[in-house]
Amino acid sequence: MKRRSIFMFLVVAAVFAIFSQSAFAYQVKTTGGGGYGIYQTGNGGEFTLQVDSDLIPVLGHYSALTSNQGNTRNTFQSFCLELNEDIKANTVYNVAISDEAKAGGVGGATGGEDEISKGTAWLYSQFAKGTLAGYDFAGTVAERKASASILQYAIWMLEDEKAYNASNIYIQAAIAMFGDLATAKADSEGAYNVKVLNLTDVTNGALRQDQLVVVPIPSAVWLFGTALMGLVGVRRRFTA
Repeated sequence: MKRRSIFMFLVVAAVFAIFSQSAFAYQVKTTGGGGYGIYQTGNGGEFTLQVDSDLIPVLGHYSALTSNQGNTRNTFQSFCLELNEDIKANTVYNVAISDEAKAGGVGGATGGEDEISKGTAWLYSQFAKGTLAGYDFAGTVAERKASASILQYAIWMLEDEKAYNASNIYIQAAIAMFGDLATAKADSEGAYNVKVLNLTDVTNGALRQDQLVVVPIPSAVWLFGTALMGLVGVRRRFTA
């Protein structure tokens, strides 16, 4: 009984440590052509984000069309969620993984946290797999930038950052997928394993532009599983 109590204490302590320190558990770097990636256009994506060693597993959920673009290794392509925060080129950021944008953006929820929508999660998951209909993955740089601009607008609109645009093919695709605009804009609740990278400045902790990411499994479970793997050996010693 005493050994079991000690093990459970270590489990609880590990989980607490994960969630209390997760705001600075990972790092990413903006990189690629122009410092943001060869397909970045205007104020939005595609952004090329280079991951640290702890985030390498996320690359397995991106296709050859949405990872390692422009001969920049250990990278994936992402889009921003907010209009009133910025991101700098060739810059390293601390990262936390969550379900919502921080600080809320232009149309954010009261309290400074804004969960991503079902439409955003679905569109980005299709993009990550390289299967998003109508996206010019194989076009020229200019043609792919044009697709990126359309998708970025749709994401902003679904996050209440931009006005509705009936001619945007990805807004219409999200409506068709979920039946109506209200449902497409409802909270994703982790659907499609799409999460938010909450970026903060490494020097002063200031919030920067939130980015989208697909994680191998829901991030909370991913982190919890990592902690438990480290405790398996401990438990075996207690029960031997």
